[in-house]
Amino acid sequence: MPRLYIVFDANAYRALSDQDFRALMAAERANGIVAQANYYVVSELTAHLASEEDAGFKRSWSAMRRLATHTSFYDGSQARIRFSGDAEDQLCHVLFDASPADRADQPGEYAELIQAIAQAETFTGLAAQSDFIHGISVNVAQEEVAWVTYVWDNLVIPFAADAKGWSALQDQPLIRRGLAAYLRTPEALRSHARSMVERAATAVGITVDPPARDALVDIAVHAFSIPLRLFLLVLSRIIETGYDLSKRQHMNTLWDLQVAHAISPLGRIAGCPIWLITNDKLILDAVRGTPAALLVRSLNSYTTLVRGDPEALLDEIRQSGDLGWDSML
Repeated sequence: MPRLYIVFDANAYRALSDQDFRALMAAERANGIVAQANYYVVSELTAHLASEEDAGFKRSWSAMRRLATHTSFYDGSQARIRFSGDAEDQLCHVLFDASPADRADQPGEYAELIQAIAQAETFTGLAAQSDFIHGISVNVAQEEVAWVTYVWDNLVIPFAADAKGWSALQDQPLIRRGLAAYLRTPEALRSHARSMVERAATAVGITVDPPARDALVDIAVHAFSIPLRLFLLVLSRIIETGYDLSKRQHMNTLWDLQVAHAISPLGRIAGCPIWLITNDKLILDAVRGTPAALLVRSLNSYTTLVRGDPEALLDEIRQSGDLGWDSML
């Protein structure tokens, strides 16, 4: 009987050895823990499989095989993959109880891709999926560039029009301190939550009047507090330290934000809480010292907990399951 649902991010799957992964899965089964695949994790890993020359090719392929094993189940006739909802789906369902318009058969397409990657023995064995893999790789690269450009144009340039790099605000202490202070306020959370509501309304084709929008912003602040806090932390790091979002290892912060939408203090599956397992320092820093830390665990702490005392694990699951409407503010 399931007690807990989990979502691993890409780095968690990369970090595990096959031996440690098998031992962890055995412990998860013994404790009623069920893994779900996340579309953004699949995309982030698949983006490295378009070419054998990609520096991340081998690790990402191994990670995809672990993901396939971790999240597959047999429905009585065939193997299937369990998926968590993607960010846009989550936003639209929570805020409007609707699905985005013209949504493709994402679960079927991605399940077929995951299984093909897991079963292929050589790169040529991926030929049947090569167009899909290439398309994902191109889309991931384009989305990362668009994300970096958006933050540059809306955070750096308005306050440093002649900026040559991400540390431009370091030379403007008054502006830097003012922005940093603002990002720690409830209004900063609400401002980004407002953009979430507007994005979801556009996706489902709904026009929202101001009174209704304010109520929906309240819901977004509570339901999506983890990605909200992560987004504001990224902005704070840029302002306070010159964090260079254009660096290859930082651009994938976009996918961390998307994956974080799957985890919510209000989220349950058949009454069970949902945890995010990650080695990403920014996500862990975003929730440190808040109740959200019950829902976001480092891979090491999660592994230790699951392979340790079952009663201690159950206590942690119960505590995370008790989180509610006011837990994240």
